Amino acid sequence: MSISFLNSAYANGTGTTVTFSLPTGTADGDLMIAIINVQNSAANVTVPSGWADTGLTRKIGNNKVVFYYKVAGVSEISPGFTVSPSVNYLGLLLTYRGTHKTTPIITKGVSTGTAEILIHPSISPSKSGGRLLLLTASETGTSTTFPTGFTENNDLGYTSSFSIAAALGNSDFAGGSSGTFQSTEPGNSTSTSWAAATLYLESPNNTPTLDLISPFTNILGSDGNCENLSKWIPYQSSLTLDSNQKTVGVYGLKTIITEPNTSGLAIGKDVILSAGKKYLLLGDLKNGNASTGICLELANYVSAPFVLDTTKFQTSYIKLSPQIDYNNNLQLRVTGSAGQYAFADAIRLYEITDSVFE
Repeated sequence: MSISFLNSAYANGTGTTVTFSLPTGTADGDLMIAIINVQNSAANVTVPSGWADTGLTRKIGNNKVVFYYKVAGVSEISPGFTVSPSVNYLGLLLTYRGTHKTTPIITKGVSTGTAEILIHPSISPSKSGGRLLLLTASETGTSTTFPTGFTENNDLGYTSSFSIAAALGNSDFAGGSSGTFQSTEPGNSTSTSWAAATLYLESPNNTPTLDLISPFTNILGSDGNCENLSKWIPYQSSLTLDSNQKTVGVYGLKTIITEPNTSGLAIGKDVILSAGKKYLLLGDLKNGNASTGICLELANYVSAPFVLDTTKFQTSYIKLSPQIDYNNNLQLRVTGSAGQYAFADAIRLYEITDSVFE
């Protein structure tokens, strides 16, 4: 399930407590992000139990903006934040669904500046398949225009002293460096201060609990075990077995991009899928040094997100529901530059029930 925006709530006023209503629909495991913009750069904000600081707090002119998050529990309550001294404030509480329940935010950055152009800093998450989130806050009530590729989740302006806005990326992050992003707040004066943040929201990327169709066998048989080079065909690559990079058996498969290419394949056996049935394709993948990483794919059909992690194997998977019969190659794709490489092991394919697929 891709990460998605669920709902939001806001709070504004003057006092020592910022209390939000819980965004409609918030449920166990959802990610909540609270942004509070106060009209006193020296104010202190105290968070309720269970909330964590993102480390992105910034002074913006005469204001201060803080960013906190929490993974919702089974019986989540409306959060209240304490502010000292009494201040004018504007707060936005956002709920996102489909994030990792333990480490929902793994990379983030924030920049500050003045005037109409807001620059969100570049970040380089160690993973892929999640979503980028852009957040802004400024000391005016001007609305924010986000860059192409992002959908605004909320844009709050209050009097002439506050604004807060958020936008979630429209597609899963492919990995590597995000690059900078530019938002605008038309009408800001050259002295108007702002903060612009970039966050990477992590996808669970966990192997689903399998409810398999009997018999409980890997449709690929032993061909995906990565123990025999004869089961794989190199394309724009060279292939070797590696006894030190594996998750099962004796060996894992190492795919190295050859000159002058920027992508190389390890092509496996033909995969046959029947229309109307549900399948789950899985593989244990680990990046070596490829700048874009390694992904699992079926030729001319579908690809999983690239895996960038160089520290451990991750189980990558694709859920399949073909509308017509399919017969083509299983492939491992490594993308980067010539000489770069990645590893794979334990490639398997199962037929699954409708309940697991959904």
